[in-house]
Amino acid sequence: MAILHVVLVGHCGFDSGNLVSFVEGVDSDVKVTRVNDESELGHFRNGESLWLINRVLEGGFNASDGLEMVETEAGKDGGPRVMLITNYEDWLANSVKAGAVAGFGKSAVGSAEAAVCLKSAMA
Repeated sequence: MAILHVVLVGHCGFDSGNLVSFVEGVDSDVKVTRVNDESELGHFRNGESLWLINRVLEGGFNASDGLEMVETEAGKDGGPRVMLITNYEDWLANSVKAGAVAGFGKSAVGSAEAAVCLKSAMA
């Protein structure tokens, strides 16, 4: 199933702005929503959503960090695809081991490599 909604989970305003522009540049048909509270996530626990989860969660979440959220959410039947966004390669590798799709770092936002990664996750 193709992704119709990208959810920015736990990102600050500056990073969210960059990510929104990047995601919309990759696919102008996808809807992008910023979420900074656990209660808002329920609307996006479906197979049509891709969560771009920040390593350090900003806002009110049950998880202590983005990797814990990946471990909790990844691979649920009918649930969202999840991707960790961090510049730390070890965190990215651990997120994939936990069931996330391969992510990228904030420093890569706007790059061709990150666009390929995002397109692959949205396919």
